[in-house]
Amino acid sequence: MLADFGGNFALQHGRLDLPKFQFAVEGARVALGGNYGLPTQRLDFEGSLMLDAPISKTTTGLKSLLLKVVDPLFRKNGAGTVLPIVVSGTVDQPSFGIDKGRLIGR
Repeated sequence: MLADFGGNFALQHGRLDLPKFQFAVEGARVALGGNYGLPTQRLDFEGSLMLDAPISKTTTGLKSLLLKVVDPLFRKNGAGTVLPIVVSGTVDQPSFGIDKGRLIGR
C-alpha cells in the first residue's frame, strides 16, 4: 500500500476547510482537521499521528531503552504510539510538530 486517503472538505471565500482528513502509509496513520488559506497558502491543522510501533522502536541505542519506560503513556486505541501533532506555516515553509499542550494535557 502506498497511501490511503479520505475525508470531506468545503471550499468557500478562498479557504479550504478539512474538518476530518485522514491518510495512511505502511506503519502509520494520520488524522487531521483544520484549514488551508488559498490566497495566503497558510496551513492550520491539528490531529494525531498513530504509529503501529511503540515510541521506543522509533530510535535506537540508549534512547530506545529510556523510551521503553514511557511506551505505555503513548499507547492508545490499539496503536503502538499516538502523538498529538500540528501542521502550520505555509506550503513553501511548512512546520510539523508535536502539540505539546495536548501532549501534557493527556
